[in-house]
Amino acid sequence: MIGHGGRKTGLSETSNDYPRVVAHLSDGKTRVIVCYAGIQWIVQRRQGEQWHSRSFCRTKEALLRCCGYDPHPALAALPDRIEEPCVPRLVTAEAMVSM
Repeated sequence: MIGHGGRKTGLSETSNDYPRVVAHLSDGKTRVIVCYAGIQWIVQRRQGEQWHSRSFCRTKEALLRCCGYDPHPALAALPDRIEEPCVPRLVTAEAMVSM
């Protein structure tokens, strides 16, 4: 999660308690999360007490391929593409001249 000033806050994406988990897959060692910035899905594998990121996906097609086409209902319900978060754009001096 991004807090005030653009700094990362809250739990780490590799934490067991990370709040943006989409699904735990049927193998019991893999999960899918939404990254803290909300711009991609991350496939993670559990090793010991920690989750390790393995794949980073922006489309549902790529995500399903990375998950071995696991039939988890939460994956099936995802949109075709994860959307960019709403971030205001900076207007440059060049852009203002053309307005």
